Amino acid sequence: MKKWSTLAVTALAFLTTTATVFACVPTDGLVAYYPFNGNANDESGNGHDGTVYGATLTTDRFGVPCSAYSFDGIDDYISVDYMAAFQLPVFTVSAWVRPAVDVSDPTSTSVISVVTRGEDFATDRASFLLIVAPSTSTLANGVTVLYEDYYDREQYYDTNIYPQVGQWTHLVASRDADGVLSIYSDGFLIGQWLTTPDPASNSYQDLLIGAYWFVPTPATAYIANFFSGAIDDVLIYNRALSPGDITGPAIVPVDIDPDPLYMDSKGQWITCYIEPPEGCNVSEIDVDSVLMEGLLEVQHSFVEGDVLMVKFDRQDLIAYIEVVLGIAPPDDVTLMVTGRLADGLLFEGTDVIGILDEE
Repeated sequence: MKKWSTLAVTALAFLTTTATVFACVPTDGLVAYYPFNGNANDESGNGHDGTVYGATLTTDRFGVPCSAYSFDGIDDYISVDYMAAFQLPVFTVSAWVRPAVDVSDPTSTSVISVVTRGEDFATDRASFLLIVAPSTSTLANGVTVLYEDYYDREQYYDTNIYPQVGQWTHLVASRDADGVLSIYSDGFLIGQWLTTPDPASNSYQDLLIGAYWFVPTPATAYIANFFSGAIDDVLIYNRALSPGDITGPAIVPVDIDPDPLYMDSKGQWITCYIEPPEGCNVSEIDVDSVLMEGLLEVQHSFVEGDVLMVKFDRQDLIAYIEVVLGIAPPDDVTLMVTGRLADGLLFEGTDVIGILDEE
């Protein structure tokens, strides 16, 4: 009977009970994080928990049930009480969306709200809004950032780009201290404005996910522009994330040895050779951050010229392939190695190795 290593058994239990984890979330400047793992709690540690109004849990982009929220486009939304931390002249707002309606259709007049801080009851000023405006709108079209400045002037920054109906799309909006506002879709920059005024600092409205506060007067305030579809992994920062944080990790060459890997091997190590991202030095790699398959940690490391050589526990990898991946020899397996540089830049690389039963 095969004796599984503690790491492999722990990994199997972790993956089968919690499924996919949203890895590599930058924590510097993180104000709120809503992964929607069965609830609308803020998992940043800052306590900005949301209250759900009508929205229902649904499957996320990885196929994991109860890990995203579905909104009916009629009256569903999530509300987070106002906090001073939401006064953000410099910000990043990130969310995964799966719209159920096509607002690019020439007949559509619907605005769908993703993450908003709408009009305030006292000042009638709106802070940041990440919305998708219909093609019929005369003010904005497509993925749009809207806010009001200190002089109560509405600022629209639109892209004329629309997330595809029924498919998950990653939307990010950021504004830095120099006033540069950028909008990304699935890691691609789809709009950028080099000079923008600061958002109003005297807006005290609650944060909404999936809707928007309108305040014609305090007595006639109402919530509208409801999102139709699913939203997941909402993040809010008090800084502008770097393009590297937003566009994803750099792809680097990796070479894993031995290849093929014999599953009855009693060898101690799996060796991986990692080249640094283009233009970077191997000494910049943070060895402690390097993982294979997001689980196996480096046991030893050496620098050989322009390449970092790292060693992982071979028996843990064999157990991982058999127990977690469920792959039996003869076959091929794609293994991913991830890490980051000292400056925070993420990288990843994959290698395909053969697996055989016995030597």
